[in-house]
Amino acid sequence: MKKAIQLLTLGLFILVHSSVFAQQEPRKQPSPEARAKRQAAEMKVRLNLDDAQTSKVYDILLTKEKEMSQKRDQARQRRLTHLNKIETLLNEDQKREFTKMQEEKRERTKARRHINSTPQKENSTPKNE
Repeated sequence: MKKAIQLLTLGLFILVHSSVFAQQEPRKQPSPEARAKRQAAEMKVRLNLDDAQTSKVYDILLTKEKEMSQKRDQARQRRLTHLNKIETLLNEDQKREFTKMQEEKRERTKARRHINSTPQKENSTPKNE
C-alpha cells in the first residue's frame, strides 16, 4: 500500500512537472543588431575601445551576424525540406514514430544545451600540485 502511494505521488509529480515545462514559451533569438550591439559593448569595455573603434567593430559584427542569421535560416529551411520529404514516404504509424524520434532528439539537444550553458567553476589551484 505504501509503495502504491509513493508511485502515485511520483506519477503526479511527473505529470505536474512536465505540464509546467510544456507551457513555457520558447526563447526568442535576439536580432542580429542586438547581438552585434551586445558584442561591441563587451569589446568596448574589455578592450578599452574608443567610440570610433566601437562603431567600426559594431559595423563588422553586424555584417557577420546578418550573414550568420541568413545561413541559419537557410539551414533551417533545408532541414524542414528534408523532413517533409521523409514524411511523404511514411505511413501513419511510421509518421507517429518519426515524430516521436524528432521529439526525443529535441529533448537530447535541449538537455545538452542546458549542460553546456551552466557556468563552470574555474579552479584557482593548479592541477599538478
